[in-house]
Amino acid sequence: MARDSLRHQLTFARHFTPAATSAVVSDTVLLMGLFRRAQHTLADDWEQTAAQVVDDWAALDVVERETLGELTEYLLNKKRWEAAQPLELRDDMCLTIALNAARLGLGVGSVVFDLVSTVIIHPHVIRRERSDGPIPGSVSTESHVIAGESHHGRGPILISWVDLKRDLRWPGDGRNVVIHEFAHKFDMLDGLFDGVTPLADASMRGDWQRTIAAQYSLAESDVTYPLRDYAITNIGEFFAVASEVFFTCPLTLRDDLPTMYELLRIAYQQDPAARLDTLALHQPEPYEAWPSSTSADQR
Repeated sequence: MARDSLRHQLTFARHFTPAATSAVVSDTVLLMGLFRRAQHTLADDWEQTAAQVVDDWAALDVVERETLGELTEYLLNKKRWEAAQPLELRDDMCLTIALNAARLGLGVGSVVFDLVSTVIIHPHVIRRERSDGPIPGSVSTESHVIAGESHHGRGPILISWVDLKRDLRWPGDGRNVVIHEFAHKFDMLDGLFDGVTPLADASMRGDWQRTIAAQYSLAESDVTYPLRDYAITNIGEFFAVASEVFFTCPLTLRDDLPTMYELLRIAYQQDPAARLDTLALHQPEPYEAWPSSTSADQR
């Protein structure tokens, strides 16, 4: 596996004003027909759901769990939730998505969701008839399917419910479509889709750009780079895919890509791998059975 070291210390700005952006809603979204529920509240048994759908729930301390709940309720009540036909919007769907998205804000707070306006849940994979072609500026008419989509600026986030359920069933795969799409919105806070999150000191931006660009170049050239191939689509997707692994397989990312792990630790102002280290220290010793009887002891 590729291994490296962080050369530059970067600082994240907890409070900033994102670049002004206009809402972008595609014709597809406008024409598909939507069900909407106006108001959501956090259910009394939300922690039971969290234990089932947040794979590192056991590693969160009391304060982190309270913060996760507050951010979840913020997303449920401050953002618009819709379902594409024929799906009927259910509270458990919204809660599952909000809980996973809230993980991104445990360190930086709700500012990470400033560009999130609407979450649209699709029952199945999302089919696209047009996409960027292989040559810059060209368009392909070949149909393809996606698990999610994050529109530019304050445009909607689209989530495939069937894909999210698969991701939650197999967290060790390092995939989580909710984390991926919400990471895009975090990336876009400075107005660019470039894998660079807002920094407290503008002079640090160059250090960040050089570091993540070097990681991206390494991923392009090293077939053993431990992120899935989609990461090298562009540097924005690289950041989103790495964010998925940061939250779902943090120990692996820290061991195999310490530089990328450190970038994301600084960006999100949290350390998921350290949480798991702490959890492991407090786990009870495994039960050790008595040695089996030897043949001489058998009756």
